Amino acid sequence: MKKVLLSLGVVATLAMTSCGGGSAEDIKVEDLKDACGCVDAMNVVADDVLATVDKFDSEEELEKDEEAVKKIDALEEKFEEIEDHCKDKLEVKKSDIEACDGFKTFVEKMEKIEEKL
Repeated sequence: MKKVLLSLGVVATLAMTSCGGGSAEDIKVEDLKDACGCVDAMNVVADDVLATVDKFDSEEELEKDEEAVKKIDALEEKFEEIEDHCKDKLEVKKSDIEACDGFKTFVEKMEKIEEKL
């Protein structure tokens, strides 16, 4: 039983890593292979942005925190890196992105971010 659980844990960890699980820093953009991998990676970045902006009551308050601004800037760079890779190298189309299971979740996260900022 322990071997089965351990094996499932290893598989789950590998799946999360390959799909962009964890944090934005963990995402290896060059490993993204398809539209849904791109969406998964964008969701991870959006999660990190939300985690950062949720600590503040306003955009002005956020802008006063140098560390938070640096983190948001780094996350924006990661997002752009993902976007460039997916559009230019993988030639992913908007319709491919919209067909992925995580797309609706991504849109919802982006709306929450826009509300905060």
